[in-house]
Amino acid sequence: MTWDWKPIGLPTSQGAALPGPLPHAGTPRIAVTSGVVVHLLVQGPEQVQHLTIDRNGTLQPLPDLPLRTLSSAVADGSGVAVGGAAIGDHRPSVCRVDGSGESELIALPTTLESGDAAPVGAWPRLAFGEDLWVSWAVGREPAEIWQATVSQGDAHTIGQPLSARFVLDLQVSATAVGVAVLWQDADGIHARQDVNRPGESATAPVFSSKSRLVNGVVLTPRPAFGIEVFEMDSVARHQLQLPAPPEAGNAQIIWAETVVESASGSTYLVWATETGSEDLGDPPGLSAQSRSWVALIDGSWRLGPTAEIPAFSQCFAALVDRVFAFPVTGPVLGWWGIPT
Repeated sequence: MTWDWKPIGLPTSQGAALPGPLPHAGTPRIAVTSGVVVHLLVQGPEQVQHLTIDRNGTLQPLPDLPLRTLSSAVADGSGVAVGGAAIGDHRPSVCRVDGSGESELIALPTTLESGDAAPVGAWPRLAFGEDLWVSWAVGREPAEIWQATVSQGDAHTIGQPLSARFVLDLQVSATAVGVAVLWQDADGIHARQDVNRPGESATAPVFSSKSRLVNGVVLTPRPAFGIEVFEMDSVARHQLQLPAPPEAGNAQIIWAETVVESASGSTYLVWATETGSEDLGDPPGLSAQSRSWVALIDGSWRLGPTAEIPAFSQCFAALVDRVFAFPVTGPVLGWWGIPT
């Protein structure tokens, strides 16, 4: 199997046909498949930009969102839901967007359980299962991680908040049995298989600061190009061995996640390798040898043939028979690839 890659949004000087100018300067941050299009959310200088891309790579700009910054996004059945900081008061908010680009902004509480106001400890993270779910943190030390469902223009908090100290990272995902939460704070890394059942917690030692919770599983890079997979609903564990890049001696996996095509159920593994960023003094993801990779995986976590994505990317989606990747930098907006 090989992969055939085509660019999205080539500069017009190279002959690409675009429906209009690309959004003003910004960085692609999150891509979400909803229906027959991919919604691409771009972090601009002052606002979150929004456009859709169909399976042929055709771009359709939509109205900017009423968010200054972007923290999370999911398909929510009728469109997309986006979390971030609202323009103006910078409150943590959820923005629900329909297929035409019309949006509704829902502000989240910023008070502790005691009723005292507190700063935002972690910006909203979204998941969609039976309902649209949002997790966010209020306060620093102590911090409280709140959960809520979002419906009818309001956020409905659920249960008691989780206690934390200085939340460094917060991730959330729908699973077959509920909603899972993974967070890192000053005391370590913690996980809850289902926040509706507070007595059940995942075994923390399996996780690290490089762990990613997505599509109901936690993927943790291990030495020698291994990935440990932890299924949050069944607590099953799997070990993946990924192929080494050409510069294997000094390379390491810096993250991995799954991308699911909802209509067919096809699942892809995407991951990044990096070489020499510490030696070169470069920030993670911007070293001389940062690469992104993709492979199809089956239900038993068997890995298909691997392909390198044409440009280092951290933003992905799957639509029908293809994978979309959006580079951190470069002359094109993105790439779409088909395994053949």
